[in-house]
Amino acid sequence: MILAALAPNGVLDLTEHETIAINLKRAESDEVLSEIAEALSAGIAKGLVSVAVRTDAAGAVKLVITTNSTVGFASSGPRSADGIFVRVRPKVGTRRMLELAALAGMLPNWTPGEAFLSETPEDALVEWTLRAYAQSLNYLLAAGGLRNTHERIRRQLNGRLRGRLLVGPWLRNVARGAPHHIPAEYPSLQRDNASNRLLRWALHLGILAARRLTNGKAVTEQLRRIERHFGSVSVVCPKGPLLDLRSLPPNHRHYSEALKLAHYVVENIHLGGEAGDHQGTAIALDMNQVYERAFFQGLRMIEPMAVRQEAWTVTLTSLDAGSPGNHVKRLTRMIPDVYVSGDVGSGRMPVLIDTKWKKVIWQEQEVGEADDLLGPAKSSLVRVRPEDLYQATAYALEALQRSQASSQLHEGCVTALVYPSLDDTPSLGREVKLGGSRIVVRLVGWNVSHDIRSGIETVWRELQAAAERTGARA
Repeated sequence: MILAALAPNGVLDLTEHETIAINLKRAESDEVLSEIAEALSAGIAKGLVSVAVRTDAAGAVKLVITTNSTVGFASSGPRSADGIFVRVRPKVGTRRMLELAALAGMLPNWTPGEAFLSETPEDALVEWTLRAYAQSLNYLLAAGGLRNTHERIRRQLNGRLRGRLLVGPWLRNVARGAPHHIPAEYPSLQRDNASNRLLRWALHLGILAARRLTNGKAVTEQLRRIERHFGSVSVVCPKGPLLDLRSLPPNHRHYSEALKLAHYVVENIHLGGEAGDHQGTAIALDMNQVYERAFFQGLRMIEPMAVRQEAWTVTLTSLDAGSPGNHVKRLTRMIPDVYVSGDVGSGRMPVLIDTKWKKVIWQEQEVGEADDLLGPAKSSLVRVRPEDLYQATAYALEALQRSQASSQLHEGCVTALVYPSLDDTPSLGREVKLGGSRIVVRLVGWNVSHDIRSGIETVWRELQAAAERTGARA
């Protein structure tokens, strides 16, 4: 009963950072938890949802289903067998999420252009992947086509020997009265090789997946046209580890991109347990990682000196100097998302950036804590979390400490918290003076509703200006 209410038509549709609480009778809590956990097992395994039974302050028992920053979808079984399809939607639009993930290097690099792109995350991810795979195969066919490789072939020859005799099988043939059947192993140039079989299997899975898309006819036809070039290649599911791309022969260099995408298709698109039953893809993307990596990759195109997640070791020691035997030392690390070193000669201060995939700092109207991304029609500032400011200030102090230890005496340090925004927003900030140094803290909105790279450029121009204002109030 609860499952039917939660997931009408077998689909549980959620968004990032959503919580669903359902009142239960105390006697049924264990049974319901077990049933829901089993039905949502694929979503739980992918980190899309978590399920728990909790008791509130009034003593009421509740089933609580929560999502975090991980978006995507998973199927716990064939829909026909009462399986639940779990979908967690991103806070930004599907197309923008895909573009961020591609820039972050977490999806195939394909530019949709004017092509149709589905609005549901599951269809869009499949379509994005398959179009990228088709594009890479077209490049492979144009650049050098399918190549043969020397394969070790085992065949039973009639009255002749080629290559190496397989002694054991031949003796068994002799015992059966057929000494003219000669098993042998020999090298031969074959189109039906490991690389081409992997590409063919990925094509097979891609066609199955494309047929399920709401508007997948064009993608299906494109993949079928490409499949005609693989007529002499077996359709075989790879066994064991997939092909190691580092072991490709020199004449297969143009295979590289297509094989990378074939790996991605084979690992994420799978067949169900019943013959011919295709469960669809099971893909999960952590938007925290997507947002952080996309910002860094975009920034590196503008500022090559940017470094991602440089780990700074911080040493903590006991203060009891009179007891050397009791001296205790502990190590921890600070890892800012992005660090751009300063330049003492020009007076440019170092810049530290920490990306925050949290609420946008500029929203449509005054909202409660439960509300999330809204349109930019009316602007209102949401609460800034003090722990974020503590983190930014601690990063800046450590950067100043390290620069002084290396005799790189910068005037100060700029530290920025970059939040997603749906509009061009004024930045917020403060300046803290410590002796002859100063810490400039900035809260900046990255407008993810417009072109991604131009939004990163806007953020970086502002932070550069703050870093170069030597001797002036930033």
